[in-house]
Amino acid sequence: MNVVVWITEGSWPACVDAARVRALDDEQPVLLHVSQDPAAPAASAEALLDAAADRLGRGAEHRIRHGRPEDEVVREASGAELLVCARDNGTRLAPSTRYIVEHAPCPVLLV
Repeated sequence: MNVVVWITEGSWPACVDAARVRALDDEQPVLLHVSQDPAAPAASAEALLDAAADRLGRGAEHRIRHGRPEDEVVREASGAELLVCARDNGTRLAPSTRYIVEHAPCPVLLV
């Protein structure tokens, strides 16, 4: 199963745990980090993706994108069989997460 996992600073462990049980052993999930700031250090995003890959316990493709998270996540989910993302810590979905759930071109697992 082709799985895209949206990695954010606050919720990545839960997303990785959910993806670990859904991705097939012969597939490499895509770990995606999106920053709105093009000047944001790529090293911190890569460190976060490395931590996520370590927790996943297997190979994964790292992708770092810049732009509006909702646009970039939906774009990356094109062709995926499953998108794994997390709601924010609040009681409601953040506007970007709501947009992703409503516009994703594949099934979404909301953690």
